[in-house]
Amino acid sequence: MSLDESLTGARLLESVPGPYIAKTQGCRARVEDEGEYAPVNGATSGSASDLPPHPPGAERPSACDRAHEQAEAALRPSESDLAEAQRVAKLGSWRFDLATNAVRWSKELYRIFEIEEQAFDGTYEAFLSCVHPDDRPRVLQTQAEARASGRSFEVEYRVLTRAGQLKTIREVGYAVKDAAGKIVSLFGTAQDITDRKRAEEALQQTNARLQVILGASPIPIFSVTADGWIESWNEAAERVFGWSAKEAIGRLCPTIPPQEMQDYLAMIRRAIQGEPSLGLVRYRQKKGGSLLVCRISAAPQRNAQGQPVGVTVLLEDITEQAQAEAALRESEERLRLLDDNLPDSYVYQYTREADGTGRFLYLSAGVERLHGVKAEAGLRDASVLHRQNAPEQFSALAAAEAASLRDLSDFQMELRICRADGQWRWLQLRSRPHRTPDGQVIWDGVATDITARKRTEEALRQLSGQLLRLQDEERRRLARELHDTTAQKLAVLLLGLKRLTAQASSLDASAQESLAECQTLAKQCADELRTFSYLLHPPLLEELGLAGAVRDYADGFAKRSGLRVDLEVSPSLERLPREKELALFRVLQESLANVHRHSGSKKVSIRLTQLRGEIRLEVQDAGRGLELKTDPASGEKAPSKLGVGVAGMRERLRQLGGRLEFESGHPGTTVRASLPLDQSGSEHSDDQNPDCRRS
Repeated sequence: MSLDESLTGARLLESVPGPYIAKTQGCRARVEDEGEYAPVNGATSGSASDLPPHPPGAERPSACDRAHEQAEAALRPSESDLAEAQRVAKLGSWRFDLATNAVRWSKELYRIFEIEEQAFDGTYEAFLSCVHPDDRPRVLQTQAEARASGRSFEVEYRVLTRAGQLKTIREVGYAVKDAAGKIVSLFGTAQDITDRKRAEEALQQTNARLQVILGASPIPIFSVTADGWIESWNEAAERVFGWSAKEAIGRLCPTIPPQEMQDYLAMIRRAIQGEPSLGLVRYRQKKGGSLLVCRISAAPQRNAQGQPVGVTVLLEDITEQAQAEAALRESEERLRLLDDNLPDSYVYQYTREADGTGRFLYLSAGVERLHGVKAEAGLRDASVLHRQNAPEQFSALAAAEAASLRDLSDFQMELRICRADGQWRWLQLRSRPHRTPDGQVIWDGVATDITARKRTEEALRQLSGQLLRLQDEERRRLARELHDTTAQKLAVLLLGLKRLTAQASSLDASAQESLAECQTLAKQCADELRTFSYLLHPPLLEELGLAGAVRDYADGFAKRSGLRVDLEVSPSLERLPREKELALFRVLQESLANVHRHSGSKKVSIRLTQLRGEIRLEVQDAGRGLELKTDPASGEKAPSKLGVGVAGMRERLRQLGGRLEFESGHPGTTVRASLPLDQSGSEHSDDQNPDCRRS
């Protein structure tokens, strides 16, 4: 008889017709009086599944027997329904006998805890071993209080299944007393509420993200009731209109001028009826009474049943935009004057003649501020400006222009120039090509001085380099601490366990098994700690140099990953400064990790060579390849989805005057890292010396 049957027998009897129960109980009493019935295994209740079939050829069953069989038959569907209900609800029942320390579970609890029935020894300690260690004290305290007070209880805890899955359980129970009022057992149910908890956490995270978005939004956003009364009011609304959330919430929208109120209420009614408003331009007023021109959108808020319960309103202050548009319509001449006097920018039209010669069709006056060349000179001879371009960007500029010409796509590039007075500047070029009826392609564009921004970026790169160096120092310190302290203690622990194992013959089999398990776990911990310490900072890098560290790491990677590794190291490779060796080693680590995680390749080739004043590391796989994009500023190719690891590799090399290149085909991706042998370098040495005049 299962616990599902025995724990709920009394409830199941409620579904059996009364006459069957009366007949069955009467017959059972008579049989027990006559000594013909004895409970099996001390059970106090039975089910149809416990009764043996009527033996063939035996005496015809009596009326009492037939009534009992009919009652048992009536119980079977209810028992089946209960078991199915428990499975659907992920809910099981349990009983804890305080005298025997025995715990009985319904079958559903075994499924919830993911334990085979034969693997559960039925003790309270076995149950506790399933509970997450952090939650055991709370479970013990809750059930101890129930045993002491006799009150019902409720507790939530987590269990970690053998498959490594973390589940959340909600347990409800009460104390069971005997006739003398003594608490003899605890009885209750346990339900798997993992999905509900995850949904609650997801909802909380979504609400938190929504609040962050609303708080960080640069445009006013507020919600109103179906009658137009404010329910929420974000920080941008406070900033733009001047009313605090405390002042605005609970009022009819205070930003509405009296003459606009009916229009506002009509917009709310339309939204409630499912007709959103998008991009309406209306006047709204600030707290002081001044008017703003706003672009307004309103959409209904719906409850879980899809019914509209309120309206979300977004307002964009376009006052300045409206004023600018009005000014634009007023005077084309003023537009031309503004165009000629744009701060740190100039407007241009550019084309290429049939023979490939470039020519400017228009240059605004701002070109003189950026290039130190008058617009008339650039219009006469475009090479006056072309000669200012940094030589290292000639090929990237030509490639970008050719791609824009081929596809008539937008042109964008960050270009470094040397002005006529010898100063280096950075320009951002943006233009859009169009083809004239006679087939000529003309680019209409704007050039903007971004020198200050580039200097800021360079300062950030320098800071990033410092952070990377600090990170490496911290990794080195942690690796040393782990090796010198924790690893040594584990070694002592392993020695102690080894000595205990040698004397374990006097222990029983269970203790010997536990001792062996402890020894295995300690060895695993030591191995994992050794690997972690090595990944933090490879000691062989300092002892054997880059070549030795690469050989050791490649060998270890092959064993850990199962991939075939082909390694080629130049025999003439010389020792490098520590920061350069570490930078290349980190590139190797990140590249191999990406091959293992993403490429699907079965093999990888590593080449470490020294040639023409530089050292080069190449990692090539035969996997699915990467989608590459070209950086508009540098012309370099990089993965379109640039992860933190790739950005870190590139920054490490950039700090040392090196570069990181990617090539991808079908199949395979090649990562190539290069560093100069004779300089640490910065990205642009000329930027440190602003005088770059050429003879």
